[in-house]
Amino acid sequence: MPTKSLEELQSELDAALRGETIQPADRPLLEQVQADLKVALAKPEQVHVPHTLREKLQEAVERFEVKHPDLTIMLSKALDTLRDLGL
Repeated sequence: MPTKSLEELQSELDAALRGETIQPADRPLLEQVQADLKVALAKPEQVHVPHTLREKLQEAVERFEVKHPDLTIMLSKALDTLRDLGL
């Protein structure tokens, strides 16, 4: 179930990024977050999620909370899900 939740969040993030107008300078951070989430989903048996993924999610939340509130909500959900899983 937690993996499904992360998969749903990944899909929502992908869709949001296609619909959002993201500044070129901000896109690398989001692309890295997406890539890290995909790696985490590809290896659900591994309990360890890199600390950097949580840091990147937090940075993205802080960076986008004013200009992209919907995107921020999704990123916050992903961060909360990782925390709830103890990752």
